[in-house]
Amino acid sequence: MKILAAVRHPGPAEAAVPVIKLLRSQGHQVVLLGLNNNSIETKTLGGSVSIFNRNNIEHIDMADMDANSDFRKVDSKSTNSLIDKYKPDRILVGCSTQEEELIRCIENSLIIAGSDYSIPTLQLVEMWGCWTSRPEIFYPDRFAVSDEFTKKVVLKRGAPEECVKITGNPSFDGFYHGNLKQAVIKNSGFMGTRNLVYIGQVSPDNFTTFDWVLKSLGTNDRVAFAKHPRDIRNYDALLLQAGNKLLDTDLKGDDLLKQADICLTHSSTMGVKASLLGIPTINFILDDDQVEVRQICGDFPLVLAEGSYKADSLETFENLLNQDLVVNQSKLRSSLNIDGMSAGRVVDYLLS
Repeated sequence: MKILAAVRHPGPAEAAVPVIKLLRSQGHQVVLLGLNNNSIETKTLGGSVSIFNRNNIEHIDMADMDANSDFRKVDSKSTNSLIDKYKPDRILVGCSTQEEELIRCIENSLIIAGSDYSIPTLQLVEMWGCWTSRPEIFYPDRFAVSDEFTKKVVLKRGAPEECVKITGNPSFDGFYHGNLKQAVIKNSGFMGTRNLVYIGQVSPDNFTTFDWVLKSLGTNDRVAFAKHPRDIRNYDALLLQAGNKLLDTDLKGDDLLKQADICLTHSSTMGVKASLLGIPTINFILDDDQVEVRQICGDFPLVLAEGSYKADSLETFENLLNQDLVVNQSKLRSSLNIDGMSAGRVVDYLLS
């Protein structure tokens, strides 16, 4: 079959990579569209290209197709041209988070085009907070969602139940084999300390919660700050307050995470990865964080799955740092369908 796929943000790109690899290994033709975040125009809209490059996945950067395009308003002329050129049998799109109003990005526009051309569309929803309420013209024919939490959220936000299938998140397939916490090897330069890794995000108040971290650091604590690739805010003054407790390292992403004794974040997918590695995770959940998701699920899903702890105040955070923190990996893997076969389920659902 011929597949036309499009993914904008890094998280959805990580979920799509195993699916694209499997499709191509089976002999299917996949045209994959991504978007960098190297310019002012694409900084908050893209980022998938870096993931595809890291994984040696053949793709087309939309910014190279037309540098003057408005990536918030991909019109039907553009999507119709893509379909006429590649003649896909299926359309696969990611589910990039949209912090502001729903935009007519390439993912949403290809869903509309699929409907116009009667081409089945599948949207890969890799995490519970990604898919937001929207007009029905932006509904794909099929939703591949990661878990029961995500299914509850997309159904509550309007997705038709008959179109939603739990497949697991393909980017987590690699966490299935063995107890990966045992495989984490400490960098010798980090030995002798308790290392906290703070994973920043775009919308939550990192300035408030990172300040909590700085106020709570013990004598042997060190902290690394990982700025979100789409975050354009300046943290220099805040980081300066950390002094010699700031971990100075060139490690990024998964490599940095594997040096953590504790992972700190609001609701980043990196926090889920840390928990799957057996690294205790604390989610900063303030009043405005993941409000609807928590209402639908009964609390923050990672906390419910016993993969993390919730801190909603400085006092709560300090108390957690004085406890022995653990991860219930068995319950977490069961809750998130970690069995190494998520990519296969997504491919089967797409092609069926």
